[in-house]
Amino acid sequence: MANLSIIRFAILYKNCEKEVSYTKDEIAQYYKECNNAYRDAWGMDKNFQLNLGLWKKETKKLSDALYNLNEEIAANADLNDTMHVLDAGCGVG
Repeated sequence: MANLSIIRFAILYKNCEKEVSYTKDEIAQYYKECNNAYRDAWGMDKNFQLNLGLWKKETKKLSDALYNLNEEIAANADLNDTMHVLDAGCGVG
Protein backbone atom coordinates (compact mmCIF):
# COMPACT_ATOMS: atom_id res chain seq x y z
CA MET A 1 0.00 0.00 0.00
CA ALA A 2 1.25 3.47 -0.86
CA ASN A 3 2.39 5.86 1.86
CA LEU A 4 -0.65 8.09 2.35
CA SER A 5 1.41 10.99 3.72
CA ILE A 6 2.98 11.50 0.26
CA ILE A 7 1.09 12.47 -2.88
CA ARG A 8 2.98 11.83 -6.09
CA PHE A 9 2.11 12.83 -9.57
CA ALA A 10 3.92 13.02 -12.88
CA ILE A 11 4.55 16.27 -14.66
CA LEU A 12 4.97 15.80 -18.38
CA TYR A 13 7.07 18.42 -20.12
CA LYS A 14 8.78 18.01 -23.49
CA ASN A 15 8.50 14.21 -23.31
CA CYS A 16 10.20 14.15 -19.90
CA GLU A 17 8.61 12.84 -16.76
CA LYS A 18 9.48 14.32 -13.39
CA GLU A 19 8.09 12.99 -10.13
CA VAL A 20 7.10 15.60 -7.56
CA SER A 21 6.15 14.75 -3.99
CA TYR A 22 4.29 16.76 -1.38
CA THR A 23 3.83 15.84 2.26
CA LYS A 24 0.43 15.75 3.90
CA ASP A 25 1.38 18.90 5.87
CA GLU A 26 2.39 20.77 2.67
CA ILE A 27 -0.93 19.89 1.05
CA ALA A 28 -2.87 20.98 4.15
CA GLN A 29 -0.96 24.30 4.22
CA TYR A 30 -1.78 24.93 0.54
CA TYR A 31 -5.51 24.53 1.19
CA LYS A 32 -5.34 26.72 4.31
CA GLU A 33 -3.71 29.50 2.28
CA CYS A 34 -6.11 29.17 -0.67
CA ASN A 35 -9.37 28.52 1.15
CA ASN A 36 -10.74 32.08 0.97
CA ALA A 37 -9.73 32.48 -2.68
CA TYR A 38 -11.56 29.26 -3.60
CA ARG A 39 -14.62 30.29 -1.62
CA ASP A 40 -14.73 33.75 -3.20
CA ALA A 41 -13.78 32.91 -6.80
CA TRP A 42 -15.88 29.76 -7.11
CA GLY A 43 -18.73 30.69 -4.78
CA MET A 44 -18.08 27.53 -2.78
CA ASP A 45 -20.44 28.49 0.05
CA LYS A 46 -23.33 28.61 -2.43
CA ASN A 47 -22.32 26.22 -5.21
CA PHE A 48 -20.53 23.50 -3.19
CA GLN A 49 -18.43 22.47 -6.19
CA LEU A 50 -15.26 23.42 -7.96
CA ASN A 51 -15.49 23.05 -11.74
CA LEU A 52 -16.38 25.10 -14.78
CA GLY A 53 -19.89 23.73 -15.18
CA LEU A 54 -21.80 23.36 -18.42
CA TRP A 55 -22.26 26.61 -20.31
CA LYS A 56 -25.23 26.73 -22.67
CA LYS A 57 -26.01 29.66 -24.98
CA GLU A 58 -28.36 31.19 -22.41
CA THR A 59 -26.05 30.63 -19.40
CA LYS A 60 -24.89 33.93 -17.89
CA LYS A 61 -23.19 33.01 -14.62
CA LEU A 62 -21.11 30.26 -13.04
CA SER A 63 -23.78 29.14 -10.57
CA ASP A 64 -26.14 28.45 -13.50
CA ALA A 65 -23.41 26.56 -15.39
CA LEU A 66 -22.78 24.40 -12.31
CA TYR A 67 -26.49 23.65 -12.01
CA ASN A 68 -26.61 22.78 -15.72
CA LEU A 69 -23.78 20.28 -15.32
CA ASN A 70 -25.47 18.58 -12.36
CA GLU A 71 -28.72 18.35 -14.30
CA GLU A 72 -26.95 16.86 -17.34
CA ILE A 73 -25.10 14.29 -15.26
CA ALA A 74 -28.27 13.28 -13.40
CA ALA A 75 -30.23 12.97 -16.65
CA ASN A 76 -27.60 10.66 -18.17
CA ALA A 77 -26.65 8.63 -15.08
CA ASP A 78 -29.50 6.12 -15.36
CA LEU A 79 -30.11 6.22 -11.61
CA ASN A 80 -33.07 4.90 -9.68
CA ASP A 81 -34.36 5.67 -6.19
CA THR A 82 -32.57 2.66 -4.63
CA MET A 83 -29.11 3.89 -5.65
CA HIS A 84 -26.66 6.08 -3.76
CA VAL A 85 -24.26 8.49 -5.47
CA LEU A 86 -20.75 9.29 -4.28
CA ASP A 87 -19.30 12.43 -5.83
CA ALA A 88 -15.57 11.91 -5.41
CA GLY A 89 -14.50 14.72 -7.68
CA CYS A 90 -12.28 17.72 -7.26
CA GLY A 91 -12.87 19.98 -4.31
CA VAL A 92 -11.22 21.79 -1.46
CA GLY A 93 -11.91 19.40 1.37
